[in-house]
This record gives sequence, C-alpha cells and structure tokens, in this order.
Amino acid sequence: DFTISITNNGQANLENVSFVDTQLNSGIAITGPYNGDGNLIGILEVNETWTYTETYDVSQPQIDNSPLIGQADVTANPINSSFEVT
Repeated sequence: DFTISITNNGQANLENVSFVDTQLNSGIAITGPYNGDGNLIGILEVNETWTYTETYDVSQPQIDNSPLIGQADVTANPINSSFEVT
C-alpha cells in the first residue's frame, strides 16, 4: 500500500474531484479520499488535504528495473463555476 495526498492550495473550494493514478493503476479512478474530507463532505476546501490509499502489487521485473515512480492526474471544478482545474 502507498498513500497519495492532494491539497487545495488555491482560493476556491473544489467539487467533482477526480484522482487517477495514470502510471500504476492503468488510468482507473481511485476511490476515496481515505482521510481528510472534513467540514463539507465531497468538497475539497481551501487548504484541505485529502489522503488516498492505493494498493499495487509490484512484480520482480519492476523491482529489478527500479525506481518505481507513480504518476497521478487530479481534476476538479471550483464551486459554482464551469472551469476545470488540474
């Protein structure tokens, strides 16, 4: 297992947050967050951090060809806006 944290460092609360591990999980959206969703459930508030936990089985060839690097994409929409942030 490993964890990935997403922090909203912006100036607006975010909704429709989508987290996809493009490297290790073949582009499948990760469910969560595991921890951190505080006052407004489902809204990534300004300065709030969501933590996701993901399981990935590492194969021997991947170990042999280290380092194993994860890469993730996060998208969301500012509340009451049609803009998308990444």
